[in-house]
Amino acid sequence: MLFLLGAKQNLQTIHTLTVPYTTGAPLTTQELKRGYQTLLQETQPSVPRAQGASPTYVSDLATVTKLYDVFTAHSSLDDTQYDIRLCNSEGRSHEVLKWTEQVAQQLGELHTPFSWLFNLAIDSVFYAASTNATGGSTSNAVGVLWVNPSENWAERDMQEFLVHELDHNLLFLHEWRYGLFRNYSRMADPSAYAKSAIRANMRPLDKAFHSAIVAVDVLLLRETVIGHGSGHVLHPPTEKLIPKIIDCAESIRELDLRENLLTDDARLLLDRCHDQVLALR
Repeated sequence: MLFLLGAKQNLQTIHTLTVPYTTGAPLTTQELKRGYQTLLQETQPSVPRAQGASPTYVSDLATVTKLYDVFTAHSSLDDTQYDIRLCNSEGRSHEVLKWTEQVAQQLGELHTPFSWLFNLAIDSVFYAASTNATGGSTSNAVGVLWVNPSENWAERDMQEFLVHELDHNLLFLHEWRYGLFRNYSRMADPSAYAKSAIRANMRPLDKAFHSAIVAVDVLLLRETVIGHGSGHVLHPPTEKLIPKIIDCAESIRELDLRENLLTDDARLLLDRCHDQVLALR
């Protein structure tokens, strides 16, 4: 979403969603942020919010526990059970959060639109341990980012992770504005799964669709900012990721032809993904 649609369209989506909660004329960055935070509070009142001018790196155990509860809540569209564990190690939490913040700031210096959107759309970042996941986002807590980087990540892995997770949150917001899927109950049926662009396995349509979007943006991040390089840990190398995205897009299209599960806007996003990948191939 960051690269696929660009900063302007993503900012327009956030602005449109926050219109009922903003009063400033002309609209300032601070007023937009306050309106966005009010939107999140009104839409998801059970999620604790930091309400800072930029993302808050949360270490308070009581708040982390509440965020943990949100991230471990089960949904009918969940196809993976993540082993998320609260960590009593203040040292590890401080180390992870400090590194995450540093890389986010450095990436923002390399690509200013990332800084604009990350500081606006992400409200809280917290650390929790896991044996089978390196962090993530959830539609149950838009604006919240869970981080658990692997010990063998390089800086470029964290850069890709931050764009990946920012994209999930921007896509959640895009869905609030436009809608993406027509039948959520049908999407929970394994017979309506599609192939993921990153894991390359069959997943619920929303997960597969998100994987196509974020995978394309990882490629565009490499193409325009950090280089394609080598030694990737979090995502496959470019030469392997491109065919995975094409397979994912084809799988989603085939499912949509059978089931009519995508909205027109979702189809436009998928077409844009496909075009971007072909241009990079």
